[in-house]
Amino acid sequence: MSVASLLRSYSIETTPMEKTVPDNIPPGTQVYVASVPRADKRQIVARAAQLKKAGLVPVPHVAARGIESAAALKDFLARLRGEADVDRALVLGGDTDKPHGPFASARAILETGLFAELGFRTLGFATYAEDHPAIARELLDSELAAKLAEAARQGLQATVVSQFCFEPDILAAHVARLRAHDATVPIRLGIAGPASVASLARFALLCGVKNSARFLARGTGKVGRLLTSHDPSDLVTELADALDARGVSAGVGIHIFSFGGMQKAVDWAAASLVENSVAAS
Repeated sequence: MSVASLLRSYSIETTPMEKTVPDNIPPGTQVYVASVPRADKRQIVARAAQLKKAGLVPVPHVAARGIESAAALKDFLARLRGEADVDRALVLGGDTDKPHGPFASARAILETGLFAELGFRTLGFATYAEDHPAIARELLDSELAAKLAEAARQGLQATVVSQFCFEPDILAAHVARLRAHDATVPIRLGIAGPASVASLARFALLCGVKNSARFLARGTGKVGRLLTSHDPSDLVTELADALDARGVSAGVGIHIFSFGGMQKAVDWAAASLVENSVAAS
């Protein structure tokens, strides 16, 4: 798999509070609208509508534990469909320890049938390349299998999106593990876009990716130099090689976590695509 092929199909994350849309992002790019603590559902709908109007494909996060009731879930999904013309979403459990309403998991809101009823076509489900700090791998695997089966039963297409990770071999091994359970589901591997190492280490700890947090905390590059900023170029190159080495590159793309810096991440992806396309020609 070439680096250029990974980059051409990238998806990216934005926050509801970001106000601009990069003019150099490829039309039709999937842009995930994150559900963050300081944003409400109206902001998510508005950001999704802005992205749709700009010719992109918004994929809002729907976090189960942040939904107050079945009626609130239906209203949120109906507004995404009606006001933003959204037909796909990333369905998550959510970061809060205590549910705000009756839904404790992504599977719980999926099983309401409301996504299919309201005309959604594709749902994404989260996965972890690294071990989760609080949930056993076996439970994560069984829950993912149950969600994929339920989505298929409802006639919905499914994708899998991993939490970000800085270790290409761990990401490739995770694809191999997923493929042992499902040979065809599209997989997007999470990588961190350009950002400061200090910020990324903080986000890694918050998101439960402890191995990557330790990797960043060491603060050194391959030759022992001090790092203050992260550039994902080497990771993507090594990831393409690692996927090929395991024979699991088919149906795999990358998902860029931008941490509120969407323009910077898009600029990096555009420059890297040009560089790697020229190198391959």
